Amino acid sequence: MQKNYLLTIILILCCFSSQAQWTQKLFNNANVTVLKRVNNVCFAYGIDNSFQGKLYRSDNNGGVWTAIDSVTFKFIYINDITYDSLHNKYVICTYAGNGIFTSVDGNTWASTGANWSGDAITYIGGRLVLSLATSPDLGIAVSTDAGNSFSPSNSGLVYPFYAHHVTRIDNSLYIYLQAFAPCYISTDVGTNWFPRSNGLSYAPNCFYKFANKVFTGTEGGHVYVYNINFIDNQSWNRTDKGLPKTSNINALTSKRDTLFCGGDTIGVWMRVDNLWTNFSSGLPQKITVNKLLIAGRYLFAATKNGLWKIKLSSETFDEPETTNIALEKNSVNDIKIFPTITPGKLTIQSPSIPASIMLTNANGQLLKQWSNTSEINISDVYPGNYFITININGKLFMQQVIKTN
Repeated sequence: MQKNYLLTIILILCCFSSQAQWTQKLFNNANVTVLKRVNNVCFAYGIDNSFQGKLYRSDNNGGVWTAIDSVTFKFIYINDITYDSLHNKYVICTYAGNGIFTSVDGNTWASTGANWSGDAITYIGGRLVLSLATSPDLGIAVSTDAGNSFSPSNSGLVYPFYAHHVTRIDNSLYIYLQAFAPCYISTDVGTNWFPRSNGLSYAPNCFYKFANKVFTGTEGGHVYVYNINFIDNQSWNRTDKGLPKTSNINALTSKRDTLFCGGDTIGVWMRVDNLWTNFSSGLPQKITVNKLLIAGRYLFAATKNGLWKIKLSSETFDEPETTNIALEKNSVNDIKIFPTITPGKLTIQSPSIPASIMLTNANGQLLKQWSNTSEINISDVYPGNYFITININGKLFMQQVIKTN
């Protein structure tokens, strides 16, 4: 168990250095509802306090964002975007009957004339698949002509047809249906649908493939996992140890062997060895995250207070030796952290002043952080067991300490 905590703490330390904090990139005080990479282009869409929409794109993994087509989507709100590779067009679905829009270059958009609207759209097998979340008798619609016309495709679904969050994972489609069985899948490009809800007790808000499994974030602050092979009699299993209970988990993404999630009022969390740990340092308190996106070395979060980003440590998330980061205990002769039982003050004895020092609890949550000092004070935390982790010349050292009254 302690090994799991150590790995989690290493990841946090590498990402939460003074150079790696969440910073706001776009949409100050706007509600960013769309964040997606499509055909090697990153798109972000938000609605500001005057209820005006803005669409941005980035062609270099979020390094530079450019506003595009400020007229078309000013009061036509975007729900999702995909790319139709058969017709070489970007496709947008909108809210409240505003229809489908397409673009050849992703800059200039035009309505197809189809008045279908949905909360999500994806492309698979030569067709667009649209989930019609606000249309009770329609459910799923498909188009084979780049969104110019759609037709219902609900074989296997049960009434009511409130279908949400259609998501493509490999060659299958996943949806949330407001019905007794909340999750349905299709393995034939949306022609027929089959329930896959055994063990799933909450409504799914997103679907994501990670480590050859399907994960879903749900209402109630839960994350469930399902084997991607979909054996008929298997169940969804909860994997939300450490997560606070909130109204929704809205987004999932991953980098290497680390899964991230975002939700209502909880910011961003990461999962290492089945334990979720807060990853929100630098974000506003109780911020709601709508979407997450990995682009290059950055993790982006679309929130109700703008678009934020954080740089992920290359050593942690890119190098194959991630799990072999040099971790040495304080038994090394020239490194000491003392006293190990203290009401507050701690001294670090080492060949050089530590570049960074971190205090975490037993769940791996970051509580306090210092830099370039050999003395720290933890008198303002509750009595209990904690971990002190220090970074000296690129090596990490850890000591468990007990905070007394």
